[in-house]
Amino acid sequence: MIKYRLLFLSLIIISTSFFVASCATSLIPTISSEHIKYANERWGNINSSDLIAAREKYIQTCSGCHSLPLITDHDEKKWTELINDMTKEINLPDADKEIIQKYVFTILNTYDKSK
Repeated sequence: MIKYRLLFLSLIIISTSFFVASCATSLIPTISSEHIKYANERWGNINSSDLIAAREKYIQTCSGCHSLPLITDHDEKKWTELINDMTKEINLPDADKEIIQKYVFTILNTYDKSK
């Protein structure tokens, strides 16, 4: 009987974890044509696949240590500081740091403040 209770409790915990994780990532904007246009104007030669991969890298890398903040909570200067500090702590390769920064800056600078 105890074995079944532990199994049931484990399933509840796992299900809750997946639910919470999916809610957290639903707050992280997906890529739109506006984002692609902005990124191309700013950095050139960036396509939707690049930005989708950047979003996934942001979620995967950053949520490994803490909850994901809203991108609009900080300006570019603060994000640069945060990204530099965090990526040093985990020895993230420069290429990954750069792609995360491009995603964050793209979302930040295309955010519709009227919403």
